[in-house]
Amino acid sequence: MKKAKLLVLAGLLVSLALAGCQTATPAPTEAPPEPTEAPTEVPEPTEVPAPELSPETAAILEPAAAYFGEDFKLITAEALYENLNDGDDSNDPYIIDIRKAEDYQVGHVPGAVNM
Repeated sequence: MKKAKLLVLAGLLVSLALAGCQTATPAPTEAPPEPTEAPTEVPEPTEVPAPELSPETAAILEPAAAYFGEDFKLITAEALYENLNDGDDSNDPYIIDIRKAEDYQVGHVPGAVNM
């Protein structure tokens, strides 16, 4: 009886070892899609209408525009990114970062000055 239990246990261990050592069959890979011709015609950029301002934003921008006068320019983050990465350093704005020094060290716009 004892030998039978040992044989069953040994058989179970061998089957577990064989099942555990099997490698998974790799998933079949699909062939890459055939390259398509890229359109050579570049569409003309369309002018994006200015978004309507919320009352909260208007309440902030109106006094700011009065303070800075007509030379006050507001640009989007995307426009700033394009301006900074166009390769022309002469048109880069002077950026002042007024956050805490610890926050500035974590990350800031390249070329920004912390005050």
